[in-house]
Amino acid sequence: MQEAVTILSLAIATFVSTNVDNLFLLVGFLGSPGFRVRNMVVGYVGAVVLVLAVGLAISYAADFAPNRYAGYLGLVPIGMGVARLYRVLRYRDGPAEVGAMPVTRGALSVGVVMIANSGDSFAAFVPLFAETREPFTLLIVAVGAFLSVFWCWLARWMASHASVQRPLQKWGAYVLPIMLILVGAYILSDTGTDTI
Repeated sequence: MQEAVTILSLAIATFVSTNVDNLFLLVGFLGSPGFRVRNMVVGYVGAVVLVLAVGLAISYAADFAPNRYAGYLGLVPIGMGVARLYRVLRYRDGPAEVGAMPVTRGALSVGVVMIANSGDSFAAFVPLFAETREPFTLLIVAVGAFLSVFWCWLARWMASHASVQRPLQKWGAYVLPIMLILVGAYILSDTGTDTI
């Protein structure tokens, strides 16, 4: 039971930390004239499911590597987290503004933009899948699917409450790198790599 709670917490933290930037993109899409919420939901949820499916497939490929080396995949999110934290602390300009969103209205356009912006999701979810026992991988997928729908609702709510965007923009830049570092540290400590 404790392991399930740990995996659930990590899955939530991983999704939230790697999708803060996508939340702003979704808000940007909603600001486009004539944009339909249905297109956002289909495009974004589809992109998340694809990212999770590919991440899971890559993690299965990692199973063929010697187990003591598979944990080194945790260095990927740690490296990304340290690099992002360095940029945030050096430039102090927070996350990139949504800025001018492309004028797109279709679900496919939303999905393509979200997949293109999902490098951090791959970097965090692949090692998490690789270091999670089989019964709990479905828990991670279920969390990702549920939170993607919740993210769409949250983006729609934020689009109508501009005052909520400011704190998220201010602190969102720090959330992603810290969570990537924590997820990577968990992956390293949960394998034989912490004794090598």
